[in-house]
Amino acid sequence: MKRRSLRTLAIAIAAAFVVVIVAMGTAALLRSRPVRLPQPTGPYLVGRTEWRLDDSNRNEPGAVNRASRAIVIHATYPTLDKGEPGPYMSGAVARLRIQEHAPAQLLFSDPIVVRTNSLDGATPARAEITSIVVFLPGAGQNVAEYTGLIEDLASHGALVVAVAPPGNAPEMDPSGRVSPAVAAVYSAPEQEAPFRAWADAQTSDWALDAGLAYQNALAELGLDRSPPRGFIAVGHSLGGAAAMEVCAKVAECFGAIDIDGWPFGDVTTTGLHKPLLVMESDPGQDCNSLCERANREWTFIVSTASPNGVHKIFRDFRHFDFTDHSLFYDPALHWAGVLGSTPGSVTLTTTRASVKDFVRRWSSLN
Repeated sequence: MKRRSLRTLAIAIAAAFVVVIVAMGTAALLRSRPVRLPQPTGPYLVGRTEWRLDDSNRNEPGAVNRASRAIVIHATYPTLDKGEPGPYMSGAVARLRIQEHAPAQLLFSDPIVVRTNSLDGATPARAEITSIVVFLPGAGQNVAEYTGLIEDLASHGALVVAVAPPGNAPEMDPSGRVSPAVAAVYSAPEQEAPFRAWADAQTSDWALDAGLAYQNALAELGLDRSPPRGFIAVGHSLGGAAAMEVCAKVAECFGAIDIDGWPFGDVTTTGLHKPLLVMESDPGQDCNSLCERANREWTFIVSTASPNGVHKIFRDFRHFDFTDHSLFYDPALHWAGVLGSTPGSVTLTTTRASVKDFVRRWSSLN
């Protein structure tokens, strides 16, 4: 009897081992499956370039000694050039991203296998640029994780100036300098007072980054003496808060889109007084004190938006459904409740259309 029990236990352990090995093998295959981002919908091909802007008036996050704040700017634009599209992320940044997910990296997509529709180093088709969008990512997110949206805007004639705030996520500038995320910038939202203090400070810094990036991009790309002038500020999550903040403070901002980002910064008390679109994911049933405060502040800011403020809830969307992650194999994000069950092709198409409609209305877009 004892031998039979031991044999049964051994078989059960072996079966469980086989199940785990098969599951790990399946996950490895799924996460390494090549992914091509959906084609942009506009009439133009898409090019991109990047450079580093040093702000000597502010410190680099996490620097032991005083160092200039290094802002990496990713510019995406219409081009007439043709060639082979570039990678989703540089190899060094992709490896850092993978390391961040260890030991659960099999539950996240491999950014190395993703392919874009953008030609690195292409010449901007300046005559086809009819609008400028300044874009800010969410906390802890790379600019690359919004490529599906950014490429689509560029294909319709937008110059998208995407700002990588220092310390927010792994980043590599054109010189090959790799900067990891600075862990000290994160704070637990469960601790409301310190979280708001952190978020207010980040929002202010990122808004300054965005304003500087806009002015610098005009000069860098030879648009400082020719139209278009002015920009639409767009951001996701904390970047959405910064988009409203920079638009409230910079006269050349025509309007802002906050994609699922709770409001922070001075705009929560001053209002915006410019066109605004708030794109909120499905809030569900749970709403803590931070969420309740965000709803009150959104209501106030939308009421001040002029001549038009819209707060739209996207049913069945979750927080990361507005990003490229909706297209990837990311079971960990599904289990965490930040990715929903709506297919990524649907969520990306919806996000693209909503952003384009706003930019067309308050700026110019083909």
